[in-house]
Amino acid sequence: MMTNDYPSLAWIKRELRNNISARYRGTILDGFIVGSEAKGTARPDSDLDVAIIIPNRRHLTSLQVSERWHMRQTWPIRWKDRKVDIQFFYADDPELSSYSRIPLSKNTKRRSLRAKNTQC
Repeated sequence: MMTNDYPSLAWIKRELRNNISARYRGTILDGFIVGSEAKGTARPDSDLDVAIIIPNRRHLTSLQVSERWHMRQTWPIRWKDRKVDIQFFYADDPELSSYSRIPLSKNTKRRSLRAKNTQC
């Protein structure tokens, strides 16, 4: 059920920073849709898997960063009635290279509207 309508990277950043139970305030380098959506095998009840690329952290694996964030998260992130499952990765994580990926747009609709208004 590929919708081709995905959250932007800016939206993901806002959701992570504003999540009441599990705020993530670290640097976010990039983001991708992965999992069944990226492979084209998603069903209507599938969650939206998002891989977030972060800078390497000393003494922590990206899996540990993900696990720590998930342990604190009690308020789910949703995009158009779909649960969003966040996983953190370092850019050099070998596992990430094996995933089918759809890049998240870095632009927001707010910026697009502002650009249209200034052109009028």
